[in-house]
Amino acid sequence: MTVSKPEKSAKADGVKKVKKVKKVKTATAEQPAAASTVAAAAPVVAATTTSEGAAVAKKAKKTKKDNKTGVAKPTTPAAEKSEDSTTVDDQNKSAASGAVSSTSTKVASTSAGSSPAEPQTMAAFLLKNRVANAQDFQPVPMDNISDISNKSKKALNEYKSITSLFEIQARVFEHAVAGKDVVGKAKTGCGKTLAFCLPVVERFAKLLESQDGEFTKAVSRKKPLVITLAPTRELAKQIIRDFEVLGNAHNFSSECLYGGVQFGPQCQVLREGRQIIVATPGRLLDHIQRQTIDLSEVRALVLDEADEMLSMGFQEDVDSVINALPRKDVQKLLFSATLPHWVNDLVQKKMTDPQWVDIASKDDNSTNKNISHKCIFCPPQFKADTLGDFVKVHAGALFGKTVIFCDSKKEVNELAQHEKLVQLGAGVLHGDVQQNQREVVMENFRTGKIKVLVATDVAARGLDVPCVDLVINTRPPQDVESYVHRSGRTGRAGNSGVSIIFYSRSDEYMIRILKRKLGIEMQRVGPPQPFDIVKSAAKDSTRFLDSIHQDNVEAFLDQAKQMIEERGAEQALAAAMAGLTGYTKRVQGRSLLSSFQDCTCLKLTSNKPIEATSKGFFLLRQFFDKSLTEDKIKGMTLCADNYSCIFDVPSDQVDAMMAIVQTPGVLWDGIEITIPRELPELQERDGNSWQNDEQAHKDRKKMLWERRTGKGGGGKGGGKGGDHGGKGKGGGKKGGFTGRGGGSAGGKGQRSGPY
Repeated sequence: MTVSKPEKSAKADGVKKVKKVKKVKTATAEQPAAASTVAAAAPVVAATTTSEGAAVAKKAKKTKKDNKTGVAKPTTPAAEKSEDSTTVDDQNKSAASGAVSSTSTKVASTSAGSSPAEPQTMAAFLLKNRVANAQDFQPVPMDNISDISNKSKKALNEYKSITSLFEIQARVFEHAVAGKDVVGKAKTGCGKTLAFCLPVVERFAKLLESQDGEFTKAVSRKKPLVITLAPTRELAKQIIRDFEVLGNAHNFSSECLYGGVQFGPQCQVLREGRQIIVATPGRLLDHIQRQTIDLSEVRALVLDEADEMLSMGFQEDVDSVINALPRKDVQKLLFSATLPHWVNDLVQKKMTDPQWVDIASKDDNSTNKNISHKCIFCPPQFKADTLGDFVKVHAGALFGKTVIFCDSKKEVNELAQHEKLVQLGAGVLHGDVQQNQREVVMENFRTGKIKVLVATDVAARGLDVPCVDLVINTRPPQDVESYVHRSGRTGRAGNSGVSIIFYSRSDEYMIRILKRKLGIEMQRVGPPQPFDIVKSAAKDSTRFLDSIHQDNVEAFLDQAKQMIEERGAEQALAAAMAGLTGYTKRVQGRSLLSSFQDCTCLKLTSNKPIEATSKGFFLLRQFFDKSLTEDKIKGMTLCADNYSCIFDVPSDQVDAMMAIVQTPGVLWDGIEITIPRELPELQERDGNSWQNDEQAHKDRKKMLWERRTGKGGGGKGGGKGGDHGGKGKGGGKKGGFTGRGGGSAGGKGQRSGPY
């Protein structure tokens, strides 16, 4: 027997109303900014929805049973009224119900389209949005995360327009906000600083809001709650800025402690009370030993760039700081771009069930993929001049930023005084620079008053300077981790960058080691050519014209019209742009192959393989005089395609050679001789196995260690000594600070290390 019409209608209406009220509930949850009446009415509607849904389900079940027995019970008016208890007429009985009804209609229609996601915890969000590959991970919008407070969201948005979190930040937040120990490893430039600042502050803010008695007392005493250790003063000052932004939003005070400044003012600040402390290990240990800092309420310890702290000799200081913490439940967070094996000892001994967040090992390339790696062979005498040209081409002379890394303080000082870098505006940063001067240099570099920063490795760790376009290494660093951190000063926060290494023949092995161990492609390039330099200057001048006030432009209009009449518009404007950028004389070129001045690189191409340099010389002798091929052509090098080779010739001979080449019938079929605009890919030199490269690397590091520590001694004839001179077997006595020993076989040594 079929269901009667009234019963069918009531059943359909009941189901429809249930669905409608459910939409009201969802919409109200998704829009917390709705009227208070909506919020008040939501529980009532939800309760009605539940009871009505149960009644409809019960009625449907009973009807189904009656149908089986062949009996159809008519629907009474009372039942119909009960089923229609949440109709619009009944809802209009109160203003609150009316608000719910109007809101539900509006939101329900919106929900059919694309509504914003409902906020949820970070753990739930990551579980729901798991990805198989790290490359597929998308930044997490903070608006979708319920356990990030609105105060923090607003502060980060106003600070650096941060509205989403990178992978390292999102994955660490999940564990750190819950109070767990975390070991974080990520490529440099991925935002590790915010990865620990945000969850630590959020965790403390939630404890404060929960009215935790013990924690509230600790906050009221203004004793340190979190200690963050950084290896350098510059990195510590960078970290404190992020903590200040987030801490101020939740009324937490902060302070940065580092050496090189007076001790008294820091003690006064600590007496006043600070909840967040960022410090270098040495200065914090001084405060601990002098009992000027109270660590009894410390709840979290952060070690940033942990591998660098340990390699710089801070291992004992870090252990002493950890042992000085009275509480045993201190949360520990360890972060670094690289994690050597010996860091595991610290993790195993000092951390409790740490959560590992390693997003760097997901890729073979442990450097930032936004960085383009290049290398250039350049003799030392031409390094400074060529380096200045690279800055102009890749970063620009007016708007870009460049960091140049040197191995010694002496090289930093000498390079910064070179004519081209002085014109660009170069600042110096190394261990001998006083702290107040360091702060001035870094601030000027951040604001763009200084375009080039010449530094030792003191600037290689963790410094987040926005929009660094170019990083230059004056020679290859002697360990892979150093190159990762140096190159990581560019290509940060999703921007692209360029990293260039200058090398000589004796350093070529290190280029191969870096390529093999980091899994990167490192393009060999030649020095910038005159065309590239002038073209880059033209781009700078175009941007510079946009900043000129219109009143000044009008003052030059009469003279501009006269120049156009005399030279033509294009010639007049081009000459003015050249003068504006300082290129009034002919730009001197360099060889793409050797970087030598007054030399030009030519390329010989054949339709048959060129297996050896001797074949290249043979072909050239067929077209040019013997005196030219034997005396003038230098540096013959085979290209990777096996069908071409490049070589240097004196620049004053190029025109004559190209005139011969362009004469019909001189060159054989399939032979070309050209002037390349870019350095082609070259063949690897023979006899360089990875074992030989590793041995050369060990020998080089041993030599540097002996030079810095004053080791080494006199040989049979006196030989080379250490810092204070050697003592030779032939009778020479130990020398003084000049390094020269007395007697006939005195030693010869270095006075001090390069740093």
